[in-house]
Amino acid sequence: MNETLEMAAKAAGLQDLDLLKLAPTDTTPDKAVADLKGRYPGAFANAGKHARDMSPEEFSAAKAKMKADELVRSNEVLNDSFYRQQAEKWAGKNRK
Repeated sequence: MNETLEMAAKAAGLQDLDLLKLAPTDTTPDKAVADLKGRYPGAFANAGKHARDMSPEEFSAAKAKMKADELVRSNEVLNDSFYRQQAEKWAGKNRK
């Protein structure tokens, strides 16, 4: 097990380090931890800070990041829908 992977996992709040055995080995430690976090979110402690404990500057930054993340997810959904529609449209034209 890679020491930097272990450090990244601890920083992300991984509670059981045995889970690192399932981490992908062909990526960077941060990406491997993100992959694990996506597959096993319950294995990570809530590393987030509560809004009541944040300074106004930290809260504004966290809120801006949350809005940016939501915009990215929204754009991904719209793009997927658009590409699916285009594929169906062109598949129908090519069948004739």
